[in-house]
Amino acid sequence: MNLKSIGTLILILPLLLTLQGCAAVVVAGAAAGGYIAYEKGYRVRNPVTKGGVKKESSDK
Repeated sequence: MNLKSIGTLILILPLLLTLQGCAAVVVAGAAAGGYIAYEKGYRVRNPVTKGGVKKESSDK
């Protein structure tokens, strides 16, 4: 490795570690928001329904 590559690595490494910390904060915030929404009565629903496709009426 040459000196330029080492310098670039030294500059990028702290940036990556900082972004990892921010990602952890975002994930924790999303989890807390989900918990609060669950406590207020919101539920996650599956958009796929059981029972098949609705038939359209043939009377036109």
